[in-house]
Amino acid sequence: MPECRKIEGTPIFDGQAAMRGFALNAMCYSFNDAANRAAFLADEAGYCARYSLSDGQRAAVAARDIPAMIAQGGNIYYLSKTPTGNRSSTASRPSTAGLKRSGRPRR
Repeated sequence: MPECRKIEGTPIFDGQAAMRGFALNAMCYSFNDAANRAAFLADEAGYCARYSLSDGQRAAVAARDIPAMIAQGGNIYYLSKTPTGNRSSTASRPSTAGLKRSGRPRR
């Protein structure tokens, strides 16, 4: 297998990350359904337990810490679906307003 080009500060989502983050990504995928987002916001710990998240994944989700969720195997596409509980005019889709973002500047 050829070696991947490494970009400093950029995590690679590969097969190992996918396996490590399977439960987290499955949970986040479930947020496509509004009823699941509401269930998560009503009982976050219980919802995370349904998907058997690791302690590290639960802590990252509770903190809404995107870089930590990525380090736990989260795929950014699925993580963007994590509800924050904020109300907005786009209440039918999850808000990302309360999510922590990396401090790295965009180019």
